[in-house]
Amino acid sequence: MKVTVTDLGDCKRQLDVEMPFEDVKPHIDRAFKKYQKRVNIDGFRKGKVPMSMLKKVYGDAIQAEVVDDLIQECFRIAVVQENLAIVAPGAIKDMKFEDGKPFTFTSEIEVEPEVEVKDYKGLKLEKVTVKVAKKEVDQTLKMIQEQKADQVEIKTAAKKGDLVEGDVQSLDESGVAIEGERWEGRVFQLGEPPIGHLIGDQLDGAKAGDVRRFSITVPKEESGVDIERTDNYEITVTSIKKKVLPKLDDAFAAEMGEFKTLDELKQNVHERITAQREEESARYFKQQLIDETIKRNEFVLPDAMIENVLDHMWEDFQKQPQAEMTADQFRTARRPEVVWNLKWSKLWSAIAIAESLTVSEDEIQSEIDKVVNASGNEDKKMKSWFKDEQHRQHLGDSLLEDKVFALIREEAKIKQVTPKAPTPPKSE
Repeated sequence: MKVTVTDLGDCKRQLDVEMPFEDVKPHIDRAFKKYQKRVNIDGFRKGKVPMSMLKKVYGDAIQAEVVDDLIQECFRIAVVQENLAIVAPGAIKDMKFEDGKPFTFTSEIEVEPEVEVKDYKGLKLEKVTVKVAKKEVDQTLKMIQEQKADQVEIKTAAKKGDLVEGDVQSLDESGVAIEGERWEGRVFQLGEPPIGHLIGDQLDGAKAGDVRRFSITVPKEESGVDIERTDNYEITVTSIKKKVLPKLDDAFAAEMGEFKTLDELKQNVHERITAQREEESARYFKQQLIDETIKRNEFVLPDAMIENVLDHMWEDFQKQPQAEMTADQFRTARRPEVVWNLKWSKLWSAIAIAESLTVSEDEIQSEIDKVVNASGNEDKKMKSWFKDEQHRQHLGDSLLEDKVFALIREEAKIKQVTPKAPTPPKSE
């Protein structure tokens, strides 16, 4: 079989295929024999229908079956013969199928991208230095203190900081109640987000039994229309409460866990914030490293590869109970993420080959043992999970990716920086 491959650029190739008739004829004979065995035509015994009669009655169907069989065979041979990594076969055009003549056709296909990594060492990157200020520890303790506060009902009028509880009714512009928009037992802390700071002045001085009206102005960027919107409500106040905060002392610390003193609790809070920040910093750094590697080793991905991933993601998304995006919205929103992930996957695989990095079965088993030991009562389930060869392979790929990342990081020129904000930006 003759195959001519023309490079069209951007992972596209044109295949011009020609199969000699002597190679085509066995496919035709096989198809006719199959029909001869299974069809019934009046006047002929089953299996004895003449080929001429079969051709007359079933010629078109037999030809379609032969052509489909030939195309699959041609693609199979072309992949091996031309060493093609086909992502998706394209439409068949200029096909010629005639008795006694070669079978020919042309097809435009997409192939795997050819990734040649050249520039992944010596990357200049910034790494966020994690520092946790005393103020942040104090703010966290205050938040915990607020969560543990008692709510005590009071008879006096509400003021800033007090909790106003009541039943809320939405009103239209003329002040008439909107059916179906009533909420019972809503609580607002006057002067505090998310709502109390917007309506504190309007509910200031309220007492149990009062009926108060208040409004909330919604900026145009949040209103859904290109104008500022004002929503109106009425609240029937059922109670006024104030928060009684527990004292921050050793007794408070003891209630939070196995801490003997408040200082021990503060140290624990400091360590937990630090660990969280370091995790965020590491995640952001990894994203930077991958971004820079991709920028330095740009290549084109075939559309079919991207669309195939998006197809699977869209199927999973539709199974979610709150899947409200359209297919086009979903694909547009997720496409950059898919491209980013696919490019990194191709790059780290190419780097692993270039650097002769591998993962042994012992390394995979060692990691499985760690996961199983950490899974507690789920250990049997995890052991069963990793008996699946596909799951083991996935773990091996993850370990190999980690080795590639470690290599690039070791070769990188890293500058430590202090973030202006308390935390570095989070990755997707």
